[in-house]
Amino acid sequence: MRTPDHKHKPRLASGAMFSLLLGSAALVLLYASASFSSPSASYTFPTNEVPLALPAPSKDLHPCSQCHDASWKTNTKERPLKDMHDDISALYESKATLHPWCLTCHDAANRDMLRLSDGGLVPFSEAFRVCGQCHGEQFKRWANGLHGKHTGSWNGQKIVHLCGHCHSAHLPKFKAIKPLPPPDRPVAGEEKASAPGEQGKAGHKEK
Repeated sequence: MRTPDHKHKPRLASGAMFSLLLGSAALVLLYASASFSSPSASYTFPTNEVPLALPAPSKDLHPCSQCHDASWKTNTKERPLKDMHDDISALYESKATLHPWCLTCHDAANRDMLRLSDGGLVPFSEAFRVCGQCHGEQFKRWANGLHGKHTGSWNGQKIVHLCGHCHSAHLPKFKAIKPLPPPDRPVAGEEKASAPGEQGKAGHKEK
């Protein structure tokens, strides 16, 4: 009588387990991608915080619908812009890693609205919701008062500055600032204070 070969059973069991785990992981990823929503998308200001209104946008560029007619067929293919907004397009072409383009933030159907990753639309006045999708760490610090500018009373109403008050929407990174040289050490016995703009000269007086 032939005895059953038990060597293949663990192999079949492990294969079935692997398939089960793989299927479960795929379902989790599918659910996560379908229900993903950035914390910035649903953020609400505390009762003692009031967002400061953004400056009025340029009338030459806004509203976007004055040039982007709703009846036009939108070309959604990512590409460098050549005829219009080429100055903005060039900013992103120079980036090696992060490469957003117009329709990353702007809605293709309604050009006067911005688009969230889950398809939701927000007005330009709430652009911080779009910014927070990629700049998550900065958003968390901003929401907790550790990033950006907050004015007002420490235990009362606060005025919160939004992203666009400090950052350019299309080039948010600040330009590098050339540091000034450090002041010279004061000369021993020198009592007279230097006039504004004259710091450092006292230590280099000719004798």
